[in-house]
Formats: sequence, structure tokens, C-alpha cells
Amino acid sequence: MRAALTLFACLLTGGVLAGCSSSTGKAPADGAPADGASTDLTRVDLAPGDAADSLGKDFGLLIPQGTRLCSMFSGTDVFSNLDSKGRVTFRAGLFRLPRDRTSFAADLVEKVELAPGPVEATPQSEGRFTRTIEGTAQSGYYRYELQQTFSHGQRRYELSLFLRFEVKDGAAARQVVTLDQGALIDDGSVGLSGKPQGQQYGTRYTSCGHELFNKNTVTVTVANGDELVFEIRTLIPPCNTPGLSCAGGPGMGALVQTRLVRGATERSVSDFFRQVFTAQHHTFGRSYLARFDKPVGDAHGVALLVEKPDELSYLDAGLKVVSKAVISNTTTE
Repeated sequence: MRAALTLFACLLTGGVLAGCSSSTGKAPADGAPADGASTDLTRVDLAPGDAADSLGKDFGLLIPQGTRLCSMFSGTDVFSNLDSKGRVTFRAGLFRLPRDRTSFAADLVEKVELAPGPVEATPQSEGRFTRTIEGTAQSGYYRYELQQTFSHGQRRYELSLFLRFEVKDGAAARQVVTLDQGALIDDGSVGLSGKPQGQQYGTRYTSCGHELFNKNTVTVTVANGDELVFEIRTLIPPCNTPGLSCAGGPGMGALVQTRLVRGATERSVSDFFRQVFTAQHHTFGRSYLARFDKPVGDAHGVALLVEKPDELSYLDAGLKVVSKAVISNTTTE
């Protein structure tokens, strides 16, 4: 079975990842902590192809240069989804995850950005991995979970990174996990979620580029003459993805561009933090919300909600409804 890597980001608390040094069964060097003691995560400076030789029996986390994860959606309330948007940038490198350490610090997070704005959150604690074993050390799963706290004003953001490596007869079935967009959607091996403090469920994160997602263009014709075009990216995860149900589990998706055309006036939104899309089950039951950088008349934004699919709402600067219009036609390509 493949190693599993899951990331969780929750608006609760915050921190920064630091790390851990390796141990391969040899006696610890002078000054090194005994088995199970805290130490820092170490970066392995080598090409990924040499990982097995340099890691020994330890595991590795490979983070490509420029890796950023963006929140998807949670539930159908587009307004709360817009407020809880987040983007996480990770430090690049190959990092060693020792088998024989039960706790260690890790400095993996370069930046956490939160809506609105965005604003950059401040680390409030060091990041720390804890390691547990499911089964036995020779035949089972090594589970690594990182916790870290960030904050901005009164808001708290907790980042939790989860990795799971399978071991058979002492050998790793997969020694190195790569944190990239392919892993983020492949059989649940990688996942990231975040939530505001007090919210029960988190928002799943994935690649900010969404290049591997299916592209759909939704064109909305409004009776007042306006035309709206939403470009969305959607993906239904494989049926064996942990925690998701093939019979009705949530799909993944993002709104990547919104365009409003009113006569000779046009507004286009591509900013991640100014638009959001939510859906139910296999990305059915969709809602959309976009905020313009400049208003069109008295409209600072628009919302198309799943509970009123034939009605477009125009929003003021505070995202309150100022007017509504009937939708005469909607097409999806």
C-alpha cells in the first residue's frame, strides 16, 4: 500500500515546522539525543535518485521548489468559504523522517496567507512532528503528524501535517513521499485542510494551479443583459481515497476566473482570495461568489447560490445583497 501524506490547516492556532535528525541503529553521536528524544528535522542535500542510499532505513519527504497549497471548499456557504480561504507555501528540499524518533521539531512552512487580503499569518509556536506506529515496527505503518500554530490578530490557524509509511518485513514499501499536485489528488496520499476556530470541519487544500483538474466554463445570461462567465476546475477523487465515499463523497474544485460583461464594461477576477466556488457530493449543487476590484455600478461583487439557481445576487462592498436579477439561461462546457 502506498505511503499516505495528509496535511491539515485549521484556523485555531499556529506555528512553524522545524525538524528531526536521523538515526539508523548506530550509536548516537556526541551530544545527540537518545532514542525518542526531541531534535531538529534535517534537510538531505542530494538528488532524489540518491535518497535510498542517504536515508538508510529512514523515510523522506520531498518538497519541490515553489510548492504552494490553496484551500478548496467546505460545505455550500460561499460567504464563510471566502472568509476562511488560505494559502500555504512550503520550504523546498528532501527532509529526513527518522524511524526511531517519537518527537522532533520541523521548519517546513515558509509562509501562511489568510483571507481577506491576503494577510500573512505569524508563527506562534514551533512546528513539531510526533511519530506513532500502527502494527509493529517491522510490519505496519509509521505515522508522522506535525502540529504548528499561526495567528493574525485574533485569528488562529493550526497546521497539521500527516504522513503514513507502510513497512513490510522491515522494508519501506515507499520510502519517499513527494509533496506535489499529483500526490494531492492520487488515492488520498496527500491532503491539506484548514478551518476557522470553532468550526467543526476543515477545508481541504490542494495545488494552487489545479492543472490536473478538469476545466469547465459556466456561462450565465441574465435577464437584465449582463453576462457572467465562471471558469472552474473540478475533480472527483478516486473511490479508494480515505475518508471519501464513492456513493456521495465531496468532489474537489476551485473557481479560477470570473468575468462579468455589462455592455461595454467588463470586470475579470482571477485573484484566489477574491472568488470562491462550493459544491455538494460529486461537485453538483454549485454556488459561486466573486468580488470585483472595481464596482460595476453599485455592484462590488456577485453571488449565484445553489438554493436559488435562477437568481443572481449583486453585492455591495460588505458582500450584502443590494439587488437581484433573474437568470434566463445557463450553459456549461
